[in-house]
Amino acid sequence: MFDTELSQQVLAASRRTYGTCGRSLSRTALDDSSLRRFCSQWNGWAMRSRLEPIKKVARMIDRRLDNIFTHCRHQLTNAVAEGRNSRVMAIKRRAGGYRNVENFKDVIYFYRGGLWLYP
Repeated sequence: MFDTELSQQVLAASRRTYGTCGRSLSRTALDDSSLRRFCSQWNGWAMRSRLEPIKKVARMIDRRLDNIFTHCRHQLTNAVAEGRNSRVMAIKRRAGGYRNVENFKDVIYFYRGGLWLYP
């Protein structure tokens, strides 16, 4: 759990340094170009730091920056697809293998289609 007093101190220090981040960095207040400029400046600061974990995070964010912007813009995830895939893989594990793809499809339709064996 985070220490509330410490997090309040960190937030106050960041506001003194960067201004009111909540308002200035909100998705509605900034367009893509200014947000990219901010991320570029932050990335430059992080790469100049001598802390290797910070550099590692900066490189990761730089590689995935377009995906981060897309998620912020559309608020979509692949959670539903992952959930369905996990159910299908559970069916596959439970059976231990099928003779052919058609039998596997039938079992997926049976279980995921809401069908019941007994009326």
